[in-house]
Formats: sequence, C-alpha cells, structure tokens
Amino acid sequence: MYVVKYFSGLLLIVMGSMDCLTTVLGTLYFGAQELNPLMEGIISASLPVFVIIKLLVTALSGLVFILAEKILVRNAPNGRPFRIARDTLRLVGLTVTMFLAAVVINNFIVIFNSSL
Repeated sequence: MYVVKYFSGLLLIVMGSMDCLTTVLGTLYFGAQELNPLMEGIISASLPVFVIIKLLVTALSGLVFILAEKILVRNAPNGRPFRIARDTLRLVGLTVTMFLAAVVINNFIVIFNSSL
C-alpha cells in the first residue's frame, strides 16, 4: 500500500542512488567526468564525501515528496485545490525522476562506450 502511495518519492530515491553509483563507477574505473562543476570539485577532493552528500540529498529529496504527499492527503483530501496541489506534486516528482533516469542512462552509455 505505502509503496504505491509514495511511488514517486521512492522512485526518486532509487534513481538518485543509481545516479550516484554510476557516477562513482564511471569516474573510478572508466575515466568518466562529472559535468556538474560543484560535484566535480567534491569528487576530486574526496569520493566518500561525494557519496555521502549525493545519497543524503537524494534521500532528503525523496522524503520531501513522501511527506508532502502525506500532508496533502491528511489535510485536504477533497476539493479542487487539493487535486491541483496533488497533481502538481506528482508531476514535479515524475519530471525530476525522468530527469534522473536520463542521467542514469547517460552514465551507462558513457561507461559502456569507455569499456569498448
């Protein structure tokens, strides 16, 4: 029940974790480069710090979506404003998750091309 109800938040956590994993694998073993200049600086300084920051931000982002869904359901389950807020939250969650999915796919492509 909860998995379906909070699917967007949980999927965001999974995709963010996959992004972290593929970024670490790509930079460590395949010569890939992080394109985000801030994160590149962190990776260059300390890979464990990068992993901690990335996973912490990923978990917190997913939890924000899960908590927002809980608040919306608990406080205003009926009416047009509720539906607009809920639909907006779900659309934003889906958009962020799709972006992360594209990043993960790109990371796999980079790893695959580097291994040839």
